[in-house]
Amino acid sequence: MARVVGEIQCIFFSEFHHIAGPRISHQVPEEFPLRDLFDAVRDLVITKPRLYNRLISVEVCGHRVVGCPKCIEDKRYDRNALIFNFVFVFDSSTDTAPFEPVIQKLGDTFRTYELESSFLSSEETRGRLPEILESIRRNLNSFGYSTISIDATNRLHLKITPSLPDPPEVLDHHVPIFTCTREDIVRTSWDLTIDQILPYINGFNHVKKIASESEVDINITRVCIQHLVLYGFLKLISIFQVSLHVLSHIIIAVN
Repeated sequence: MARVVGEIQCIFFSEFHHIAGPRISHQVPEEFPLRDLFDAVRDLVITKPRLYNRLISVEVCGHRVVGCPKCIEDKRYDRNALIFNFVFVFDSSTDTAPFEPVIQKLGDTFRTYELESSFLSSEETRGRLPEILESIRRNLNSFGYSTISIDATNRLHLKITPSLPDPPEVLDHHVPIFTCTREDIVRTSWDLTIDQILPYINGFNHVKKIASESEVDINITRVCIQHLVLYGFLKLISIFQVSLHVLSHIIIAVN
């Protein structure tokens, strides 16, 4: 089944309790039916040490559950460790790849907050987690990014990274065609090699000729053109299509 970009259905904060074991401490929204789902994945949410700091994604009960378990070892914690996980729940058809950097960053950031100010182990500050998680869920679903003030000195910035299609194959006989103005690319380009080949992209030159005239290695030229096609600045046609187009104009002119 093809994956689609979907919404975050639920975010929950799970931790290991020294008596109760793995548990859900906070979830948003509160009404989301999470109990059976959590029972099915609890050993992957609060895991063994070999899986700490690793992104874990599992499909269960029609949902995809993604988290990244963290552990802080310190004698001040029960059993000398704080083990926790911020877990996102999606529909099983959702492409979760764009959300994975967000999930990793969320866990890493709160690990830092805990080390610096005991944010997760202090009842006063951890009480803000439902508010924070709901803001994250709402903002990411609505806008694709979220900026939240954690305290007077810390702000949490999260942004969904869109999935890009596989890069197109670029062959020597392909002719790149602009889908925008050359000036648009110049304004957004941060690559000096791209700037070097741009003057030789004119709707007639094929890739090999562009490399030759710009004096850029053919493999590097292919990569630059591939990059521009991937981001929608160029499209590729065959040199034979260009030849037929030119020939048709010559015939029309003669007639």
